[in-house]
Amino acid sequence: PAVAVLALPLVTGFLEPYGRAFEAGAVAAAAGRRVLAPDRFAQDQELLRFRLPGARLAGYACPHGPTACAPPPPGGDLALAYLDPGQPAPQGWAEVAEVPVLKMRHSPEQVARLAGGDLTLLVERLALLRPSP
Repeated sequence: PAVAVLALPLVTGFLEPYGRAFEAGAVAAAAGRRVLAPDRFAQDQELLRFRLPGARLAGYACPHGPTACAPPPPGGDLALAYLDPGQPAPQGWAEVAEVPVLKMRHSPEQVARLAGGDLTLLVERLALLRPSP
């Protein structure tokens, strides 16, 4: 039990950057606005509400599992999208802000790369997007 209690600050310290809300400016920009959000399941929507409080989230199809979400459809004031590190915003959208998140979906090939030590696959970006002109 003592080891678990001592390990708790280390684990929570490691995970803390991946549980943050968007910066205050992004939250203010989304407050009261319709934001298209990837809809995998209800628990994911609750987490997105925590990350972007005050926004009116409207889900768009995003399959569960390792398949990447489709780009957000046109028609929202703003949108959220999961992007890999270095991946540009989908066509028709421009990035406003981002927060790092732990990637929860991996293909068998990615699992093999993780087992081989490629830890870059553990993190993706949750990007707040606006329609680009």
